[in-house]
Amino acid sequence: MIKVAMRVSEALLVDGTNRFCILTYGIFADLDFCSAHEHLLISSSDNVSQIFALRSENWKNGVLLSEISVLSEDDISQTVAIEMLRMFRSGSCIASFCMFDGSFGTYDDIFSDELASYTYAVCFAANEPIIVSDASVLKLDAWRAIMNIFRLRLRSEAPEAPDTHF
Repeated sequence: MIKVAMRVSEALLVDGTNRFCILTYGIFADLDFCSAHEHLLISSSDNVSQIFALRSENWKNGVLLSEISVLSEDDISQTVAIEMLRMFRSGSCIASFCMFDGSFGTYDDIFSDELASYTYAVCFAANEPIIVSDASVLKLDAWRAIMNIFRLRLRSEAPEAPDTHF
């Protein structure tokens, strides 16, 4: 469960340490999944702790997860943007997003209404990441509506990205 925080960085702080854990997910079609995974492994920086390949027969696409640690709160937004865009450089990434640790369970969790407040960054095309640093924004109905539009877009039901101005 996420702690009540005013800044997203507070929820990313690993208990008992001075480091922040960023979990970046990339959604890839099955045809490109293995090569994207290999590319991520090869292109990993020293800060990347682990890369996981997540798949299930019930999922429409595969999900790659990059876990990275940063020591400075000032580096979080830039690191999130870099990691999300790295997913797109790894292959035909459909979308990239960041959720708090322990939030992701299945493919249906992606942009779900129940977990909208646990998703603090999203990107559907390289160079358009949306990164929220104020945790109170994640509780807004407007953010939940944006996640709903992204969920529809992921399911190919909504062709355009939503207006993200609050």
